[in-house]
Amino acid sequence: NLDISKREQGITLIKSLKMILPTLMIIYSMRHLEVSGSKFGKIISLLSGIDFKTGDYNDLGKGTVYISGASNLSNLSNDGVLQTRWTEIPKNRAYHGDVLLVCKESGYGKTVICYVAEAHIARQIMAIKRTDLLDMKYIMYYLRANIALIKKNGQGVIPGIDRKSILTMSFPLHPVAEQTQIIEKLEELLPLCRRLN
Repeated sequence: NLDISKREQGITLIKSLKMILPTLMIIYSMRHLEVSGSKFGKIISLLSGIDFKTGDYNDLGKGTVYISGASNLSNLSNDGVLQTRWTEIPKNRAYHGDVLLVCKESGYGKTVICYVAEAHIARQIMAIKRTDLLDMKYIMYYLRANIALIKKNGQGVIPGIDRKSILTMSFPLHPVAEQTQIIEKLEELLPLCRRLN
């Protein structure tokens, strides 16, 4: 019975850890907010997508990947972009390493890193453009940790995330090496948390 009790306590502790991981990341990040905090929009470049008419894309693999996002959630997965549509006239392009954020309709708030070389993004998607000043996984985890706040600040009748909510967020700008340390710790703990679900 003692072993079972300790096991249950361990499981409870790890489940609790899973719930507080986003908060821990925010608290750790806030450590530098007064010194190095800035508005997110002064650090990143944010691209909004545009939609195409049906005739402007195909399912034959011709052209550039077309990410339609929330209107077709099969286009996004936790591992990056699933390729189901293409266009030969890409306009608003995301590239390998950009962070993609679903900003409209069902599934809004989901974030992934773009692992295809180039993709056109529809209006349901925003792309945070890759930069050497930031570890893009840090951006992805930061957005995930703050998604409730971002959604709360969203405006409009239809649920969604507007550009202003993203661009005006306070963002703790750590050195890249420290961003990487945060990511490594998160990625060490998150698989353990997922196994307990």
